[in-house]
Amino acid sequence: MTFALTLSDALSNLAQEDIDLAIRFGVPQDSLLIARKLAPKRRVLCASPEYIARKGEPKDPLDLMRFDCIVLGTASGLANGWSFMRGEEVQQHTVPLNTARETNDGAVAR
Repeated sequence: MTFALTLSDALSNLAQEDIDLAIRFGVPQDSLLIARKLAPKRRVLCASPEYIARKGEPKDPLDLMRFDCIVLGTASGLANGWSFMRGEEVQQHTVPLNTARETNDGAVAR
């Protein structure tokens, strides 16, 4: 048996590109796909101490509107919708695109 490993941040069309298995973040948009959860998806916000000294420390997701955030761009659109946990409560926040910096590479975003 042979296989090829392709690493990409692009959202591939599995059938069209003859891909048998894909590992993705989030909920599949295509309801015909079979998905299994591999691990929890945990991401963190981070900034340099110098940037926080200039802009201040965010206390609430709405504070991010005054920050220059980096968002991941994919074939299906920008990943500028972020979820935050406060205790058991999930808070949704959309990063305003007029202040966002965009990349299509997860390593660059990190």
